[in-house]
Parts: sequence; structure tokens; C-alpha cells
Amino acid sequence: DPSADVRLPAGFQAALSFKTQVSQVKMLPAGECISYGCTYVTERPTKIAVLPVGYADGFRRAPANWGNVLIAGQEAPLLGRVCMDQCIIDVTHIAQEVRMGDEVVLIGRQGQAILSAEQVAERLGTINYEVVSEILARVPRVD
Repeated sequence: DPSADVRLPAGFQAALSFKTQVSQVKMLPAGECISYGCTYVTERPTKIAVLPVGYADGFRRAPANWGNVLIAGQEAPLLGRVCMDQCIIDVTHIAQEVRMGDEVVLIGRQGQAILSAEQVAERLGTINYEVVSEILARVPRVD
């Protein structure tokens, strides 16, 4: 829905999706620092995936981070700070093998799972219009 006051007409669905791909998968031991300032420390052996998307793409890092993204139809939490051109997610719990090139949904649908602009906006303490208008021009578009 465009807003709490404006609902999509019957039969309409969201047209926007914001996606990226896994650029690296790595296993980290417990006690490993992640991201700038060591803002996250692994508490257990953790399988991470690096995503080539960051705040320079409009993937906000403040006041709070995005929260989760979708991979293999499941939510995966962001770890540490979102950097200018990349971020890191925890994929330890994902049953299927996560590989370089796998699709990651930041906004949109993957299988039965949905992560809407409205959900992201709520996590960030803003409105969906702000979330989608911040996706910068360097992010490739498709027709």
C-alpha cells in the first residue's frame, strides 16, 4: 500500500523490488569482529554472506539498520554496520547451500516470503516513500 491512508486498488500489487547478489560466502569462528568499529562480534561459528550493496546505494545504515533481508525465501539478519558499498548477513540458519551469485531481496518477494517497503520503513522509523526514494541512481534498473 502507498500509505496507511491510501490502499492499493483490488488486483494491484507492489511493482518495486530491490535486489542484489551474494558476492562472497565465508565461515567465521566465534569471537570474530564484523564491520567498521567491531560493532558485531560472532558468538558462535557463523556462516556469513557479503552483499555488494551499502548506504551509497540507498541501503540505509542509520538511525537503525534495515534489519533482515531475504535469501532462499528466508529472512537473514544483517550483521554489524552497513558500509558504503557492502554489508554482511548471517546465513548460518539457511538450509540450502548459499553461494556466490545467489539472489538476495532487500525489498520485494522471494518465493512465499515478502519484505515490503512498508516493513522496512517501520524498522527504520520512517515512511515507505522515503525508503524507495533513497534508492540511488547507481542501482541498476530493469524495465
